[in-house]
Amino acid sequence: MIIERGTKEHCQEAIELVRNFHKEALSEYVLKIDEDNLIKFFDKCVAQSFFLIIDGKCEGIIAGQEIINPVSGEKIFQETIWYVNKPYRRDGVYLFYKAQEILKQEGYAAMVMICLANSKTEKLIRLYERMGFVPIEYHFIKRL
Repeated sequence: MIIERGTKEHCQEAIELVRNFHKEALSEYVLKIDEDNLIKFFDKCVAQSFFLIIDGKCEGIIAGQEIINPVSGEKIFQETIWYVNKPYRRDGVYLFYKAQEILKQEGYAAMVMICLANSKTEKLIRLYERMGFVPIEYHFIKRL
């Protein structure tokens, strides 16, 4: 099992993971996030992403982007996609830990994770809390 920064070598496999993430987590959301636009976004942040490589194949990703806190000037990693193929879901936690380790080494001050409101929300909140994350805000949305 290898964790690496996003590379062109595994990009096509990672795009399949983005498609799976869209189907599993976003297809019913009020924002109606288009799969093609999600892939375009991912293309822009491949280099800042983390790939979980098992037996030479990308089986999981954490994708996001660097943002600079406008008040403190600190570098923050904002996650947008965290997805691991079903047979390897337990390895997704290893991916998560390694991503944090790498970000810290690269001088990031914080990592922000998204928690979508769906059937897995409570489980994900408990995982984030066990890993030392604290909630910072809740968002509500209504389609106009």
